[in-house]
Amino acid sequence: MSSRTVLITGASSGIGRDAAMHLNAEGYVVIGTVRRPADGDALISDAAHPDRMHAVQCDVTSNADVAALAEHVQTLVGEEGLHAVFSNAGVANMSGPVSAEDCPVETLERLISINYLGSVRVIQAHLPLLRASHGTLVINSALMARTVLP
Repeated sequence: MSSRTVLITGASSGIGRDAAMHLNAEGYVVIGTVRRPADGDALISDAAHPDRMHAVQCDVTSNADVAALAEHVQTLVGEEGLHAVFSNAGVANMSGPVSAEDCPVETLERLISINYLGSVRVIQAHLPLLRASHGTLVINSALMARTVLP
């Protein structure tokens, strides 16, 4: 592939999708993670350079999925490594009880598993590929990380 290859998690919508489309239009090879096959199909079909857009199904809460992603990325980039990783996958819990008193622990566990541990999994799995190219790591945090709850 090219030394201008970028991995973007959470590329099916929002900032992740916009970043994937922009970087692809700028000539980067983009590997975008999605949760559903239909989102991957749309990502590729909407790309300026579909031949330089790769959609990979990955749940960042799954060690097995992240390991499979890292193997796939390694196969695509080879010794050149990754130009950048944009750790972007995340969710916000803006409905239901959100106070410390009322928010169910299961909701908080889900947020932490996706927004924090998911990012850690992806970063740890891809650091060797970033080091190979002296690449860049960008971490996008969900709004929930900055929201002060009553």
